[in-house]
Amino acid sequence: MNRVRKPTEQEVVAELDALRELNPVGQFARKTAASIQIAIDALLGNVDETSDEFNSELTDDQQQAALDAINWKNGDSDTKPSEGWGNLVET
Repeated sequence: MNRVRKPTEQEVVAELDALRELNPVGQFARKTAASIQIAIDALLGNVDETSDEFNSELTDDQQQAALDAINWKNGDSDTKPSEGWGNLVET
């Protein structure tokens, strides 16, 4: 994986705002909302992807949302956590 630039603190704050503005819709709205919240928690540093709870208490979708957020914040991905939700959300 090619390393990309780590986001600035201002970019992280903007991404948190963008995630909070997403409005989950459709039959999976509750699951989507939970995954978005996990992404927010991950950006805030409240998710430990190495913990037993990560694997036992989070769904696969929640784990992926957390890892995507952590990877973006660490500069390992240029895809923002608020992107790629498709028709699961309205902005």
